[in-house]
Amino acid sequence: MTPQPTPPAPNGHTQQQQEQQQQQTPASPSPPPPAPVPLTPGPRAVRLQQVFSQALLRTIRANSYANFAACFPTPAKRVPHSLESVWRQLNAKLEESARAEFEDVLREREVVKGLNELDRLVGEARLRRENGEGEASVP
Repeated sequence: MTPQPTPPAPNGHTQQQQEQQQQQTPASPSPPPPAPVPLTPGPRAVRLQQVFSQALLRTIRANSYANFAACFPTPAKRVPHSLESVWRQLNAKLEESARAEFEDVLREREVVKGLNELDRLVGEARLRRENGEGEASVP
């Protein structure tokens, strides 16, 4: 019985040829990957979330029951409890939708990651400035 040749791999090379190539190819030195940026919100991300929450609460407060009832005078006179219930539901839904949309934008645009990276860069620049490591002057 004669040995069967090794069938070629999908790329046209036999397994033995592939192993030889891997042994001959030196590992290319690559720079170390950047330090991972934690997804725990840093100072800028925390502040952005605070500003959003404050703006949303002010917006919802601006939609007072008195203003809402003025838009619907007949139900306000005849069924005020029902109208107040609708107003509360509307405000709750508005807040819920706005918060969900904000979280979607933060996630899709990787805002926390970007702001954390900005915090890191600003911190590094501050350290360089404090240590007297300014930019080299160009002649």
